[in-house]
Amino acid sequence: MLLVVKILTSPFILLVIVFVGVVYTVGIIVGMLLLYPIVATVVAWRDDRFFSPKEFLKEMHSTF
Repeated sequence: MLLVVKILTSPFILLVIVFVGVVYTVGIIVGMLLLYPIVATVVAWRDDRFFSPKEFLKEMHSTF
């Protein structure tokens, strides 16, 4: 058990954990930025109108 704690608290492992966390967060943000225009376009194409981000969010909330 102590060995596991020692391994997990070693600086290298902590750096890896932080790095993975940052990459994951950046990935989500970039994914949202890339997905937003696609989803907004599909929704607009379906309804024959274009949404502002606020209306888009309202639409998403009413959909789910």
